[in-house]
Amino acid sequence: MDRMIYAAAAPAGAGIFAAGAAALVLVLLVGLAAGWAAAKRGVQLPAPLSRLLAKAGLGNTEQVTEEDLYEMVDDADEQDLIDENQKEMITNIFDLGEVTAGDIMTHRMDMVAVEENASCRSVIAAAVESGNSRLPIYRKTTDEIVGVLYVKDLLCLFDEPSALEGPVSRFTRPVMFVPESRPAGQLLLDFRRERTMIAIVVDEYGGTAGLVSMEDILEEIVGDIQDEYDDEEAELVAQGDGYAVDGAIDLADVFEAFGMECPEPNEDEEFETPGGLIIDKLGRIPEEGEKAAVEWCGLRFEVLKAGERRVQRVLCTRLPETAGKEKERA
Repeated sequence: MDRMIYAAAAPAGAGIFAAGAAALVLVLLVGLAAGWAAAKRGVQLPAPLSRLLAKAGLGNTEQVTEEDLYEMVDDADEQDLIDENQKEMITNIFDLGEVTAGDIMTHRMDMVAVEENASCRSVIAAAVESGNSRLPIYRKTTDEIVGVLYVKDLLCLFDEPSALEGPVSRFTRPVMFVPESRPAGQLLLDFRRERTMIAIVVDEYGGTAGLVSMEDILEEIVGDIQDEYDDEEAELVAQGDGYAVDGAIDLADVFEAFGMECPEPNEDEEFETPGGLIIDKLGRIPEEGEKAAVEWCGLRFEVLKAGERRVQRVLCTRLPETAGKEKERA
């Protein structure tokens, strides 16, 4: 009974605001965070937005800095206007300014692309197998991407089966190119401006480094997005006394799983992933079915699965400590 009396005693307007406060504040903070991630400088607030933030108890200023934004998120969390998951999502949006296209792209070795003279029938088969709705089109090699194919554009061919044998080049659409250093926040604006969902990432020499999509950016904000076509095998999963990991996962994530600090490779060590480490130490790509293993900085890396071009799955285990010290690098 008391609870009902107290609730009724609150002004009706306050009750209405409280009911929508969480959603309102979440939208405002997400918008501010996205603006900061793209601009990496103070964000100018329209007067109505400034007043709304003030009404929510999150400040009253026409321009906010990075520090102001973090304080707003903390205040909203303390007032239970957002939950922990929402707070993490907003913080991840802030961090987009520090994430680059090269950090989140699909590497060229894993990129599904089609040659411009390939038949539409074979391209449809490749799309079905990969589950991709957009495929880069290249000329001779993947270093010469000439456009992108939207698989839906091929649907019209089912009314004329003979056309399925024609080249896919007639359906080529323009594709956007971005450098590896492009911040994810800016990339988000690029996608919106160009009205596209994917871009080809190029290295400093103009070669193809990989492919980045809108989904890659969203996953930086909300975490992995699994659909019916994704391989559900996790990047890192506990197995026995160690972890089975994707060969392309960052070494830093592997060492973090063991509660260890990831050392910097020496000048003559050019790798950032378990797969790259194994290839570097062996001097070759392991053969399919080969159970090769290398040891590095206190961990053992054993090949679980390898393809023609890369190490796909690795078992990582901690080496027995010797005199309390990690094994020195070779």
